[in-house]
Amino acid sequence: PTSILVAARDDETILPLLAAARLLAAQGGAAAKVHVLGVVEPLYAFAMGFVGDAPPPVTLEGERKDFMLDGLRALVGRFGQGAESWDVEVRYGAPARVIAHVAREIGADLIVMGVGRHTLLDRMFSGETALATLRIADRPVLAVSPDFAGLPRHAVVAVDFGPASVKAAEAALRVLEDDGTLSLVHVKTRLERSQVALAALD
Repeated sequence: PTSILVAARDDETILPLLAAARLLAAQGGAAAKVHVLGVVEPLYAFAMGFVGDAPPPVTLEGERKDFMLDGLRALVGRFGQGAESWDVEVRYGAPARVIAHVAREIGADLIVMGVGRHTLLDRMFSGETALATLRIADRPVLAVSPDFAGLPRHAVVAVDFGPASVKAAEAALRVLEDDGTLSLVHVKTRLERSQVALAALD
């Protein structure tokens, strides 16, 4: 990929994402660009109507964005190894929607993000951000685990011979190690078909 969007929080969970982005950018060559995005979510109290209809003060939201931006820049700068030149920005809104929108806006080939949110409150109120992004994004998402140690060496792609599964296979190839293995798997359901129909399917 030559354009990579890293969607992250301003804490230590960003480090495996940056490591993955650096390896992918190296594969993309000198033209590869990495864009780091943080998303400030609406305050739960206001979002759930606990405090009436008044929106949160603009200054408070601005302060939250500035605080996250400073944190992201510090973490990316600390990561080093060329990451200092990566673009870093913070936007406000529902994380999955913002991530999908920014990916389209900058023409990202790939979205890199963490496997999921881990606190009970996050799961109750926000859901799994990676899963929500997968559902609405129009480009591949690489979900990186906290113990990330390198690009995948083996990928499994479910194929139904349609264009979406072809795109999935191409996306998987782009993130595999050079000597990695790609397995294409198709599951055929027998249902109630005649022997002639089954033979044609084979």
